[in-house]
Amino acid sequence: MKFLVCHVIDGDAGARVDRLRQTIAERFHVNDALRLPVHLTLIRPFEHAEQAAVSFSVEAALKALLPFTVQTKGFAAFRKDVWFIELEQDEKLFAVKRAIEAELGPRTGWTDTYEQNTHFHITLAYKIPDDGTHERIGEFLKTQSVPVGTITIDSVSILTHDGARWIPTETLPFPSA
Repeated sequence: MKFLVCHVIDGDAGARVDRLRQTIAERFHVNDALRLPVHLTLIRPFEHAEQAAVSFSVEAALKALLPFTVQTKGFAAFRKDVWFIELEQDEKLFAVKRAIEAELGPRTGWTDTYEQNTHFHITLAYKIPDDGTHERIGEFLKTQSVPVGTITIDSVSILTHDGARWIPTETLPFPSA
């Protein structure tokens, strides 16, 4: 089974970001980001046989954590195939990631196989074709306001992949949330 551990941004903030994602998808024909809920990734996709072990690991990691807020900083891009909402790279986000990694690894055998450094963000569009679409999206985003100014991190969601889309299967609140 394939898992993604993230913070899902729901409510009004998530709806505003999703409207922007949908507008980008419709105008520029880049729909892949819509296969996931609005989120910020904490642990990149990985394979494991048992959801119970993943859930137990994430729940154990959250026991000592307190909710906190991070600021958005504007629009930015990775290479020419991803546009996103930039977040402040708050040490508390890294602490949540490290806590989950520390529990997940011993219980599931998980290891981070990605070579890229962690950069927390909210994806707006990815898998952008190399035909000038990236530049057109950038010009469009210059006319837009960032749809959310702050995000409260007070829970972690576990998503599973059904072969076509990522489905939220469990949301675990921080104990003091």
